[in-house]
Amino acid sequence: MNVVVINASPRKRANTAQLCKKVADGARDNGADVEYFDLYSYDFKGCMSVLHAI
Repeated sequence: MNVVVINASPRKRANTAQLCKKVADGARDNGADVEYFDLYSYDFKGCMSVLHAI
């Protein structure tokens, strides 16, 4: 089984992050392949409207 865990909280040690890590650990302990993503670790920008490109 594959599991993807996405943490979208800006606080890497707060309740949401801890819950996400526990879910990932539990899934891993039960044989799942787990990918954990912390969105605030990535440098990305939102999409830009076509009007800005003109």
